[in-house]
Amino acid sequence: MLDCLAYRTARNSVHAFRSEGDEIVVRREVVASPGECESLLQLGIDAYAWLERANRDIVTAIRQGQTQPAAELDRAIEALYRMWLPSAATLEQISQQIQHEDPPPNLSRFRECEQLVREKVAEFDKLRSLAKRVPSASDLSLIEIDPREWLSEPGWSQ
Repeated sequence: MLDCLAYRTARNSVHAFRSEGDEIVVRREVVASPGECESLLQLGIDAYAWLERANRDIVTAIRQGQTQPAAELDRAIEALYRMWLPSAATLEQISQQIQHEDPPPNLSRFRECEQLVREKVAEFDKLRSLAKRVPSASDLSLIEIDPREWLSEPGWSQ
């Protein structure tokens, strides 16, 4: 599934958005014009849309049996969501531009995308935290439990 068009486009879009945002910081200057700021925000919005589409297409393919769930897919999508998040320095540069000019018309949509990505990354973090708490099969095999003990619990039957 990592070779599907939606994933490739999402990967390329996220890389372009991150690269352009980082370039602003490297130049250490306020975005050159309101149009350039608007274009950067649009790049982020478009990258988010492709990322969501790639994620949806992968989930759909798994549900329809076209592909198997794989840790590789999960890691790849998670990495793109994390990469999408602009650095604090990039956000500061955008904020400086907005202070000097009227906010670009796509600012609110960009902020929505940013919030949704932050929520998604928080979900990944929560799942990772929960996964650390679940004992592995090898850990469980070390626990010696007589099946008769848990079969005698109310609600369980032999």
